[in-house]
Amino acid sequence: MKTTIKYLSDRGPLKVEVGKIENLTTQMLVYEPPSNGGESKTAKFVEFDGAEIQLELPKNVCAVGHHIEFDIYTVNAENDLHLKSTGKILDHERFHDNSIGIRIQLLQFDIAQWKKLEDLFSNKQRELTDLFYLLKGFDDDGQKG
Repeated sequence: MKTTIKYLSDRGPLKVEVGKIENLTTQMLVYEPPSNGGESKTAKFVEFDGAEIQLELPKNVCAVGHHIEFDIYTVNAENDLHLKSTGKILDHERFHDNSIGIRIQLLQFDIAQWKKLEDLFSNKQRELTDLFYLLKGFDDDGQKG
């Protein structure tokens, strides 16, 4: 059986960046990327699960129950996308001395863009699984070769 595998190497790694974040409850700008003139604070995409997303933000910028508006976008993906959303902060935890992880329930967002983001991650995971099996000596049909 011929073994083939598709790589993302020509597109680079799937990377999700955080754009501008505004706390709608306090009407304050929480984060703006340094490339847009913002301070050198850090905001990172951590993970998503269903209609929830987790971000790492500077500490003391929001609280549980606050509503925020934020942008995330992909970099080096086959189908670059931009997702603008509003959400409610469900909980937070301390990550480092100067940052917290917040879990956000998405409230208003483009469902088609969200689905594309989920698909990008699913495809990347499938390719990594295929690579793992190839390295372990399995072929496309899951047979040890």
